This record gives sequence, structure tokens and C-alpha cells, in this order.
Amino acid sequence: MSFKKPVQSYSLNVWSPNSPTADRYIRTINLSGEFGNAFIYFAPEGAALGQSQQRSGQNIYDVYFKINAWDAIVTVLQTNNAYFEFHENDGHALIGTL
Repeated sequence: MSFKKPVQSYSLNVWSPNSPTADRYIRTINLSGEFGNAFIYFAPEGAALGQSQQRSGQNIYDVYFKINAWDAIVTVLQTNNAYFEFHENDGHALIGTL
């Protein structure tokens, strides 16, 4: 199953370099919409990406990108015309403009 639904709101989070999560992610974006909530994690250079997935029985999605995608995704979200697309079969996710 997959879907493509508008992002209604988002928040940006930048973690300090000495954060306990700095080895796994250093920035996050929280998305909300008809799809539920998506937590977008940005891994630092050289770090392994987590497996994107939907949390069991919930409309919550954990999605992982490399840090070099941060600027492009923020730009897309600032258009106020963004969508979140997720494919459950392989954890493929996309954030784009409508």
C-alpha cells in the first residue's frame, strides 16, 4: 500500500553536536497531515541510515535521509504546497510539491 497526501504542518529541529543522538541523526523534521505524523531523521555524513517504516498499528512514520537532503526538503516544505508519499512495501518515502 502507498499514499500521497498533503503536509498540513511541519517543524524543524537541529540537534547540538554533543546530543546523545548525534551518531544517528543531527536534524529532524516533524510532518503532520491526513496521513498522521512523520518523523524525518537526517543522518550525519558517514552514518548508516535507519530503515524507513510505519510504526506497527499507528499512523506514524519514521523516515531516514542523509544530511545533504536537508536543504532541498526544507525548500519544498516552505512552498506550503508539499506532500508526503510513503510506500509500505519497501519503506520508500518522498517529500515533494503538489
